[in-house]
Amino acid sequence: MASASEITRMTGLVSGLDIESLVKAGVANTKKSLDTRKQKLQSLQWKQESYRSVISAISDFQKKYLNIESSSSIRANSVMKSNKAESSDESMVVSASASAVAGKYSITSVKNASAATLSGTRASAGTVELDFSEAKAGNNTVTVTLDGSARNITFQGGENAKENFLTALNDTFGEISAARFSFKEGTNKLTIENAANDKVSHSFTVGYNSAVGLKNDASNRISTTSTLGSLDFNQELSGDSFKFSINGKEFSFTSNTTVKDMMNTINKSDAGVTMTFNTLSQSFELKTDATGAGQELKISQTEGNLVNSLFNLGDALGIDPTIATGLSDKNIDESVTEFTFTASASGFASGDGISVNGKVLPVTDLIQKQKTEKITIGDTEVNAKLYTDADGNQLYAYAQDGGTVYAKKTDDDNYETVMSVSAEGIVNYNGSDLEGVTEAEQLSTLGIEKDYKEYTSDEIATALNDAYKAAYPNGKGTFSVSLSDGDAKIKFTPVAGEAVSVAASGDVTVDGAASNYTETPYDKSHVIADMDKISFTVNGGATFNMSGTGENGKVCIDDLVRSGYFVYDEENGVLAVTGKNTVTFEGESGKAIEKLFGTTTLSGVDNVGSMTLRGSNAQMTVNGVTLESASNSFTIEGTTFSIADVKEFDEADIEAGNAEEITVNVSKDTSKIKETIVGFVEEYNKLLDTIYEQLNTKRPKDSGDYFDPLTDDQKDEMEADEIEKWEEKAKTGLLYHDSTLSRVFTELRQAVGCAAHDGMTLQALGIDTSDDFNEYGKLVIKDEAELDAAIEKYGEEIANFFTDTTDGLGTVLNNAVKNAIDTSTNRNGYAKGSLTAMAGIANTRSDKNNLIYTQINSMQSLIDSLNDRYESEQERLWAKFSKLESYIADMNNQSTSIFGTGTTA
Repeated sequence: MASASEITRMTGLVSGLDIESLVKAGVANTKKSLDTRKQKLQSLQWKQESYRSVISAISDFQKKYLNIESSSSIRANSVMKSNKAESSDESMVVSASASAVAGKYSITSVKNASAATLSGTRASAGTVELDFSEAKAGNNTVTVTLDGSARNITFQGGENAKENFLTALNDTFGEISAARFSFKEGTNKLTIENAANDKVSHSFTVGYNSAVGLKNDASNRISTTSTLGSLDFNQELSGDSFKFSINGKEFSFTSNTTVKDMMNTINKSDAGVTMTFNTLSQSFELKTDATGAGQELKISQTEGNLVNSLFNLGDALGIDPTIATGLSDKNIDESVTEFTFTASASGFASGDGISVNGKVLPVTDLIQKQKTEKITIGDTEVNAKLYTDADGNQLYAYAQDGGTVYAKKTDDDNYETVMSVSAEGIVNYNGSDLEGVTEAEQLSTLGIEKDYKEYTSDEIATALNDAYKAAYPNGKGTFSVSLSDGDAKIKFTPVAGEAVSVAASGDVTVDGAASNYTETPYDKSHVIADMDKISFTVNGGATFNMSGTGENGKVCIDDLVRSGYFVYDEENGVLAVTGKNTVTFEGESGKAIEKLFGTTTLSGVDNVGSMTLRGSNAQMTVNGVTLESASNSFTIEGTTFSIADVKEFDEADIEAGNAEEITVNVSKDTSKIKETIVGFVEEYNKLLDTIYEQLNTKRPKDSGDYFDPLTDDQKDEMEADEIEKWEEKAKTGLLYHDSTLSRVFTELRQAVGCAAHDGMTLQALGIDTSDDFNEYGKLVIKDEAELDAAIEKYGEEIANFFTDTTDGLGTVLNNAVKNAIDTSTNRNGYAKGSLTAMAGIANTRSDKNNLIYTQINSMQSLIDSLNDRYESEQERLWAKFSKLESYIADMNNQSTSIFGTGTTA
């Protein structure tokens, strides 16, 4: 939109003057000055791009050959002292580290490590239960799919609906399969039987239809999307609620839980196990995540028989017995008014905790001095501390391989590593090692500040009280906490007259009394229910009505014992169901018993409610010595043997000709070392080419003048391809004989050409600088045979020549590179690297802390000022000439009125 002044501009129609040209002439000097500054600004931006292209080339070279974690690093012992291990059996995976001892290994027996595993047989009964009570008289049509082929089955309903359906079903599929459908005797469970010599495992699905009593499609095979209650297990499910624990982790499912959700819940828990389902064999498997004899798989079932059905266990796993304990008078010691604990103020570790009256308060993850956040890296969940950098980015710090990784969250909820610190304290930032820089220094350089907080004593107390209230909704006791001298002092104060016992685990200790009462067990006459009769059923059958014989005719402990289905331990005050019996109480009887046992269905003490399975260690006999490992991996003098895929065998198998001895040869990997050296020479020469080209390419000229950046007016007169060609030339030669880049070029060449360690030099390897002056110090491998021989004979000396941390070639060259592109800052805020101080690196703090950026800012400020001046001058001149036009127009109007039309002033 035009400005008000532009709208009133008069263009010389009255005076006949070319006002636009006059204005342009009037501001020509300012316009020229403005265009000159814009050209200089563009030149600075292009010059920065040229510097950064060199920085990028040096950085890429550093990442590949000077980053100690790179697989081609000349600084890494793992590369320059590379060994190789070769196995006579490809199923045995072997690898040799830099410290591996050369030699031959003979393996004469292998036994794989195993996880603690529970493997089930076919869980599915292979049937679908139907109900024909709603099949109306006349035709009914149901869709049935057999092995992927769907057919509509039409049958007559009514009294013989079941038989009619089966006949129609076999008639329809008889054309495509010899298998025959049938109902299990005396049931409505549809199954399929193979014909002779038919070994196919047939699958079928009956579509939902009220005529066959189905509200959903039903299959004879287990699907992970099916609910537990809809499945026809070989061992029929009992009840609608299922509870069991795996390695102490409790799980609760219902008949409406899907197989997939059940497995996901178990697999994502901290039970340390993985459950899988094999659709082919229709069987489940549960195994510990780790292998070895120390691995346990402990399963305890407390409600229902889901575990039995999943794994076809029969009676191998019953229900844990239900026991009522603490049937005693509690004599309160009024002198004990509080309980105290001591814990580390830095936080509870795993396994630390507090329990009150037998219930553990789940505060392990809450009470810690430094807050953390759980994040997922790959498939592993880790605890990460939260930081914030100078740009407001959140960084997550987590432990890895003895060091620390700092990562930021990406848009897709993954985590990208920004900085890492190795176990040896080496800081790596953006893929480059920062030698001599500590973790704290780099955090300070990046402007990273701690963003996590310390829990206060009040917060810890709140967490404990919340956990206590969750465990005991009616509990009246309170926790308080004080932090001092590196410890957390925790105090629990019960209400007067409340019987309390406490305990601690891990590094938490109980200070002083652990209980405020003593117990006197009840005798059998103790009344347990305020009723004169109690009723229960045994094993789902007979019902027993026991009259009360306690005080005032109320039900006492002995009334249950007299039934013959209960036993009472008077010495310890423990009441339990006998044998393998299951006793169920309902109604008012159930309410009374639930107060004692916490449930109305009680399981006998002889029921098998738990099972424990254990893993096994791996064994391998090497050179006559048998070794053992918890995993399927062995490391011997720097060589790692992985036997996970090796078929087990022993010396007897070898003697019988059923197996062969495996041999592993370990030797220096001369080809890998040579490949690294040759690659280094080639890439180093390419880097010199890149820098030399920038240093020695002159700025091109056009008729004696340099190709400067084009002004806007010049671009308006040119085609797009002309502009592109011009600007390509204008960008060329901006670093010609640049002193900063020349110094970097010299330092790189000196670092390589003068490198020596314990008498070893590049020349001793058959590598020298080129004799051709025009090759400006590039390396030449003059004799590959000499290089091969040197690697074979002086492998250790050559490796040290490249990797020594003081004067090794890799160290010296990396120092020269750091002098050029280091992004850590000096006192002035600029990067320490000479090139990064000059031009900076994008996406680092040096991006806006460098000399050229400062010059660009200054130039832009000058351009903004000149532009304001240019606009102001134009407005002033337009105003003058517009006023002149107005005067002339007024005079013409006056003349017309005096002398008549046609006369002008």
